[in-house]
Amino acid sequence: MSDIAFLPRPNVERRQTIAKNVKAHLGHAGISGAEMGRRIGMTQSKMSRRTTAAEPFDIDELGAIADELDITVVDLITGKLPSNDL
Repeated sequence: MSDIAFLPRPNVERRQTIAKNVKAHLGHAGISGAEMGRRIGMTQSKMSRRTTAAEPFDIDELGAIADELDITVVDLITGKLPSNDL
């Protein structure tokens, strides 16, 4: 038996949270959704459906976005923005 606890959250709520977090990270980096889509090979339409939570991001998409932003997928999921402290 696993020690991992899973929260019984509806998929829609999770999808909305992740979409909001991705948009926050893009805004923090000063990158538009269309530009990020171009960088990771995703059409503007598809990126828009993801960032409005109409469709969920898949793990590979989140990984590509995280790589472009030099953050982790966990940061995208939790919404943890990078610190501006140097």
